[in-house]
Amino acid sequence: MKLSEFDLSDPSTLPKDDQDELVGAAAVGALAIFLLPLFEIGFFGDVALSALIGGGLASYLGLRNDVGSTTRKVVGRSAIVAAEKAKQYERKEQLAEKAKAKAADLWKEAKKSILEK
Repeated sequence: MKLSEFDLSDPSTLPKDDQDELVGAAAVGALAIFLLPLFEIGFFGDVALSALIGGGLASYLGLRNDVGSTTRKVVGRSAIVAAEKAKQYERKEQLAEKAKAKAADLWKEAKKSILEK
């Protein structure tokens, strides 16, 4: 069976930018379902079902021949732009380094507190 029989594009034949946008759309779909309190089966079960349902639905819409291009351009491109902005902000503010330094300070204080008792 070919995807074209279901009016879907073949993701391996899409241009690289469209493939990236498709992945971005799938990530947004999975995240949207994950943030909704739909599943009460624990963290990993929630992640798995969110990826299957939300990511699957967004991927399906992104591959459709009628709305796929719009889905990829709007949802997928937005996800890519948001990720790029987050990387720029991280580079500027060095949040990871600040978090590591704070965690090291907290660990030192915890060890000191334990040793004093």
